[in-house]
Amino acid sequence: MWYHYDLSRHAAEALLLSNGKDGSYLLRNSNEGPGCFALSVRSVTSRGGSAPWCTS
Repeated sequence: MWYHYDLSRHAAEALLLSNGKDGSYLLRNSNEGPGCFALSVRSVTSRGGSAPWCTS
């Protein structure tokens, strides 16, 4: 799993929980606006946290 263009935060969490292993991650477009992305990571201590950032 890596880049998913059109995936919501909830869908990303569900995908990581159902198919991912500890340490799995994916990058997706963020709702913050154009040029913004979110990194979702699966870990045993988190259910799929998301860290947004913008390139501009």
